[in-house]
Amino acid sequence: MAKLLATTVTGVMNVSSTTNSANYVTTAGLDVLGVANSAQNTVAFHANGGLILAKSNINFNNTATVTIAATANGTGQVNVAFTASGGSQGATGAQGATGIQGIAGPRTLNIIIDGGGAIIATGSTEAAQSKGYIYMTDACNVAGWAIMSDANSASAVIKCDIWTAAISDFTNEVLISGTNPPQLATARQNTSASITGWTSGVIAAGNVIQFRINSNPAVVNANSVTVALNLNP
Repeated sequence: MAKLLATTVTGVMNVSSTTNSANYVTTAGLDVLGVANSAQNTVAFHANGGLILAKSNINFNNTATVTIAATANGTGQVNVAFTASGGSQGATGAQGATGIQGIAGPRTLNIIIDGGGAIIATGSTEAAQSKGYIYMTDACNVAGWAIMSDANSASAVIKCDIWTAAISDFTNEVLISGTNPPQLATARQNTSASITGWTSGVIAAGNVIQFRINSNPAVVNANSVTVALNLNP
């Protein structure tokens, strides 16, 4: 008994020296090609969906983007592994549209006016009242204020006037806090959520804000005062 292409033939099989080129049929009537194609683990290779290719060895070709490795696994089978290779980076795509800018939140500007252990001096002149300057790089609007002191003002009043001018002309400041500047009366702290009584709350970009203490009665004797301005863009 002989086994040919997964087909068992009993007895003697005579194969002539000539075959039918279309079907490879032997003189004994055995369709060898048909049996081979229908056998288990038989693979037919087509030319890109076309006709079945003639008998050929399989050769794996590596490319710039795919590496193919074929190795025997010791059980009569071959393991084929495909590994993607890093090709060159493509052109950068166009940048997407810029999103809408968010709304800037409120800010607080603080200044500490300290007498250095002594009572904060005041007077009737700018030189006597002026306690500090802050330069503003961005335009803003004063929306409110707060003031705190290290001493209770009792029945007296501590006032801090707010002045402003362009830095190129900051010796000619303009009073903007009007009749409602940051001030203390019978308390150590006070706040205002509005600037009612101010002539203006607008601070232009490049302006200087000047703080002037124009009232610090001897009965109060404040050594330190903190003034905060609530600013909106």
